[in-house]
Amino acid sequence: MFKKSLSVAALALCAVAFTSNASAAVYASELKAGTGSDTAAPVSFVLNTDATNVKLIIKDSSDTVVRTMDLGAKAKGVQSATWDLKKDDNTKAAAGQYKWEIEANGDTIDAARMISDDASELMQFYSPRGGVVVDNSFESPYFGRVYVSETMGGQSSAGGATRFLTAGIYVLDAALTDCTGQGATAYEGGVAWTKSADPFRMCVDEEGTVYITSWADSNSGIWTMDPANPSGNFESLLADGMTMSATGVWTNGASEEVIGSTSSIYVEGTGENRVIYAGNEDLSCDGQVTDTYGAYLGILKWNIGTGKIGTKPDVVFQNASVLGNGNGTFGPDGQGAGGWWFSQYRSADTAGLPCFMHVVGTDNTTIDYNSGSADPNILNGGGNDRGSFAVTKDGKRIATLNTINSNYIVCDVDYSAGAPVVTSFAETPAAGSGRANCAFDAAGNLYTTSANDERLRVFEMPTTENKFTTPAPSSQQLTVSAAGVENWEVM
Repeated sequence: MFKKSLSVAALALCAVAFTSNASAAVYASELKAGTGSDTAAPVSFVLNTDATNVKLIIKDSSDTVVRTMDLGAKAKGVQSATWDLKKDDNTKAAAGQYKWEIEANGDTIDAARMISDDASELMQFYSPRGGVVVDNSFESPYFGRVYVSETMGGQSSAGGATRFLTAGIYVLDAALTDCTGQGATAYEGGVAWTKSADPFRMCVDEEGTVYITSWADSNSGIWTMDPANPSGNFESLLADGMTMSATGVWTNGASEEVIGSTSSIYVEGTGENRVIYAGNEDLSCDGQVTDTYGAYLGILKWNIGTGKIGTKPDVVFQNASVLGNGNGTFGPDGQGAGGWWFSQYRSADTAGLPCFMHVVGTDNTTIDYNSGSADPNILNGGGNDRGSFAVTKDGKRIATLNTINSNYIVCDVDYSAGAPVVTSFAETPAAGSGRANCAFDAAGNLYTTSANDERLRVFEMPTTENKFTTPAPSSQQLTVSAAGVENWEVM
């Protein structure tokens, strides 16, 4: 179902909203423990925007809060604080391991506004066709990092832009600064990108590793980038000993079609439990239905663990009657029952070929939400530009790009009745079109790219409680000895 709840006045606010007086849904990222002493335990973090108040919260191994330190207002960017190893009652903390969190508070946000600056060179791209992804894993040392895929490279000139870019990956921190010092030169990873359909869409796993796809027939595959060494060579995720056809299909020694041109990706688990999900073209998938271009439409998966992709995939979702384009994105619904949101590039939203849908069931073939049949006006009479779509980690908010106004329609999702109930929440100002993509950060800000407008843009979402608590990764726990602090390490 789809419910309209956004008032005309609210829509008007969204339409005129812009950077002025905007801040962002505030949160702390990249939490790190410094080198401590017998009396002090320094920590650092990055704020994505100015915070009206920040708290450092210390917890023992049983998650009991032992100290809350009010740090006051803090500015956007890298910040630090020091725990004096005392509890709230002013006695010294007992020896042991301690968890810690940063609670950030900000101003109320009354409308969807652009909070990035089009004039900033760091927001200027030439053809970011692969879009943007944000590291939303608390366990990642790089939680909050923003990755942009520049596909073609060239002189950015739209809207007064002046930056010359190269094909590859660009990295920003949550404060939208050049945190790795790469300047205008992309990290290309030693890969001979075709500069037409790769590098394409990306995802980030629980440990912070970045996965990069190629949708090009002449260079199909998936690579990983180590965020600790982005200037190093990217590692191919495909097994050795396979051969690639002219259409981008990789075949193994058993003559199995393994993988083709990859339009989108999601990674679940780590180590032995790692599973790769991909939207893929060109595979016949044992004769299952493909589109007129030979693209297998749906979601495929490989249980590779610590290995590589070298065997034919399992089918996660395939329904030829409602799938008509291989250019789309997907993501889990966060409900723990194996459901997925799936989008596709459509000029119009119809029941027969919807712009996006929710799929469930043991074989993921049951569609219990179809945007084309739920409400024909969900995209204001338009379609989904280039399949651009994002879903939050908990699955309770989605965003999709409207072809009519080139802006993002943001909706809330309620699963309590079983099938999703989708309710309009906000609309962004124009975000740009043409090979566009989007992603949410952990606090709910929306990041978008546009090849036509040659920009990365970030939009805040309305909220009456602008507060977010970020736990430090388990690798950054504080160990207090009888004498003070030990085992500190800068990650």
